[in-house]
Amino acid sequence: MTIKTLFTASDYESILNRVESLQPDSPRQWGKMDIAQMMAHCSVPLEQATGRTPFKDESNFLSRTLIRWVVFNSIKKGRFGRNAPTAKSFYITDERQFAFEKERLLSNIKDIYEKSHKGGLMPHPAFGEFTTEQWGQLMHLHLDHHLTQFSC
Repeated sequence: MTIKTLFTASDYESILNRVESLQPDSPRQWGKMDIAQMMAHCSVPLEQATGRTPFKDESNFLSRTLIRWVVFNSIKKGRFGRNAPTAKSFYITDERQFAFEKERLLSNIKDIYEKSHKGGLMPHPAFGEFTTEQWGQLMHLHLDHHLTQFSC
């Protein structure tokens, strides 16, 4: 099985097209977030990875070792479990505006794609240092997971 990455042109275009197809009434298949909250949730790690938004280091020995291993095992399998725990900085519970969050997410996806070809992505707030390849794989899986959550 080939691991998809946000940093190859075909996988990048596919994710952009899926985000473009989201509608305010796209049905949620699981979870608590509404669609605007989901898009905001997906923007946060993209903004942190590119340095657009500063982040607090939430990592510890367990998150940089065992939990990181579990996450990368999920990448190899090509899926995250539903309702999996997330870093505190990625929680979105307040009301968000659909159109704004959609444009924000599209902009952030384009930004990280461009920056991936220049290098210099930031560490993950919970898992520590990542290679560009690891960031691309994790971001693709995360976006795919949440787009699937909303039937896209």
